[in-house]
Amino acid sequence: MQKGHADPRVVVFMNGAADAKKLKQMLEPYRGGNTKITIAMSNGNATAEFDLGDDWRLHLSAELIRDLQKRLGCPGTMWIWDEK
Repeated sequence: MQKGHADPRVVVFMNGAADAKKLKQMLEPYRGGNTKITIAMSNGNATAEFDLGDDWRLHLSAELIRDLQKRLGCPGTMWIWDEK
C-alpha cells in the first residue's frame, strides 16, 4: 500500500442465525491478501464489532465478491466494501 492510503476492508454484518463455520470455509481460499475483515454481529440483545487477525486478510477480487454473493444469500449477512 502507498503511504497515505487506507487499507481496504470488508465489513461482514451477521445476525444471530449466521453460521460462523460456513463463513470461515468461504473465506479460507482467499486468505493471504491485504484486505482486512471486520465482523459486526447483532442478535437482538447485544451487538459487537471486531476485526479478524492479520492472518485472515483476504485477496480482494471480483471472484471473491461473486463467490460471497452467491453463497451468502441469507438475509442478515451483508458485505460492504469500504476504505477505512
